[in-house]
Amino acid sequence: MVLKDLLEDHEALYNSKHVTSTNKLGILLHMLITGLSNRKLQQRFQQSASTILITINQLVKDITSNRALIRKFITLPAHDAKTPNKIKSNSKFSPYFDNCIGAVDGSHIPVHVNNQTPFVNRKGYPSQNTLAICNFNMEFMFVMPGWEGSAHDGRLWDEAWSSSLKIPDGKWLLGNAGYPLSESCLVSILSNQISLERPGCCWGEKTYQELFNLQHASARNVIE
Repeated sequence: MVLKDLLEDHEALYNSKHVTSTNKLGILLHMLITGLSNRKLQQRFQQSASTILITINQLVKDITSNRALIRKFITLPAHDAKTPNKIKSNSKFSPYFDNCIGAVDGSHIPVHVNNQTPFVNRKGYPSQNTLAICNFNMEFMFVMPGWEGSAHDGRLWDEAWSSSLKIPDGKWLLGNAGYPLSESCLVSILSNQISLERPGCCWGEKTYQELFNLQHASARNVIE
């Protein structure tokens, strides 16, 4: 298998005393795809509860902590990257968005935690707020997980910049109004928020603010 070989080459997957690398990967993928409980995975793979738990936790840790493996698939473009095809091939986007490399947004992933208070988001359920950036081919270029659901998108953006996020000079992202307007992030005009799902939404909007927001929302929709 291509995935198995890739993980083994990066030392993120290996045989252990009781479980082969093939079975380890099978357990993890089966859990991710089906959402089966530990008990059902025990029956499917004929392993103990502790082995299933250890296998999943260790493999996830080995994959997500392997910087070489992550950078092979999740990386920002160079400063001289060409204008994305989605932008340059559409007169509604080009030349206005020629230096835009993608879009940024936050995603709330439900979690089960003992102390729920800091994890409760604005919709009322406990979650982990993850900041993600993708290009116009829907490929992730940056991911920062781990923040409490109560954390605002703008706070995650500031934290990302203070740690490892580096947008190439002259390039920028599209973000919603929850992010600060800057040289690296072009946000929509707050007083004229537009949703592509709004009834009657069309390219015939009368004001330049509405037209900008419609073009902005259409291009940024890649991250939704």
